Amino acid sequence: MIGVPAGGGVAASIPTRRHSSPTDTLVLACAWTLVAALGSLGAADARAQSFDLRPGRVPTGQFSRSNLFQPASLITAQEAPAEPVHVKAQTTVFIVGAAALAAVGAFQSKLAPSSCRWCDLHPDGTDALNGLDRSVRSGWMWQHPNTANTLSNVVAYGVVPAVALGADAWAAHAAGHGDNFKVDALVIGESVLAAAGAAQILKYATSRLRPYAHARALGEPTEVASSSSDNLSFSSGHAVFAFAMTVSTARVMMLRRYNHAEWVWGLGLPSAAAVGYLRIAADRHYLTDVMASAGIGTAMGLIVPRLAFATPPAGSGSTRSVAIMPGVGGPLVAITCTW
Repeated sequence: MIGVPAGGGVAASIPTRRHSSPTDTLVLACAWTLVAALGSLGAADARAQSFDLRPGRVPTGQFSRSNLFQPASLITAQEAPAEPVHVKAQTTVFIVGAAALAAVGAFQSKLAPSSCRWCDLHPDGTDALNGLDRSVRSGWMWQHPNTANTLSNVVAYGVVPAVALGADAWAAHAAGHGDNFKVDALVIGESVLAAAGAAQILKYATSRLRPYAHARALGEPTEVASSSSDNLSFSSGHAVFAFAMTVSTARVMMLRRYNHAEWVWGLGLPSAAAVGYLRIAADRHYLTDVMASAGIGTAMGLIVPRLAFATPPAGSGSTRSVAIMPGVGGPLVAITCTW
């Protein structure tokens, strides 16, 4: 809490104790966050209106004397656009990124490394695979891995996009902003491309031997035929796609303040996890490959939409604000931060 004495000026009214409790720590962090935030607001937004908290002075344009003593009168620090910024530039980036990934896929047979750098083999050719990946592969791999591979394609590139994009389109229409779906889909697509690009870089940089190829190197039988991607195990493009699609869609819906984003979280994340499981069952990836892919997809799904919406849409609940309420037992105006 930050107290404003009757004579003006801002003074911190945070008591100091020999042993601070968790509550004191939270209050102190809130106070310092507010101080830093108020300073950044003045520097970042020239249109932001200043306010004076001295007794008898009402901040201009933010609230009236009558609502000064409401339990929590929120002051929105800045107005936000309803659309992401730089849509044309984002469209260009999306097209260039999609073309680059398509080119890498088309020439994979020529670009893919012919030998592994991360082989999970000792110099004498014996097994060096870590225990976690070995035990999970042994327990999760299907008797017919090619069936699991087909199902992973259906879930990753069929079910997951249908759930995510369908939910966003329906929510945008229900909110009366059906035209937003085109821009939403662009931002979601950028998230997926960013995640897929990171996955491709990892694939070619690490050149990890796929599970079936590793088993074949040890002389074990496998139903999976060799391909140009034998040394592209880390990470899983399917899992990256599924997690990036799901998380970015839910994030966009939250930034747009659409209803029912929880349906995307609730249905999309289990579907994305199922994709990861099926990739292991198909003997195409290890658990560590899938875990890394989930992290990449989730990170890009959170970061890219937040960058695309440089300022959250109006009413998104993400705008910076402070709450002002009267103090009790003294001439103080209490300020709590909602950041």
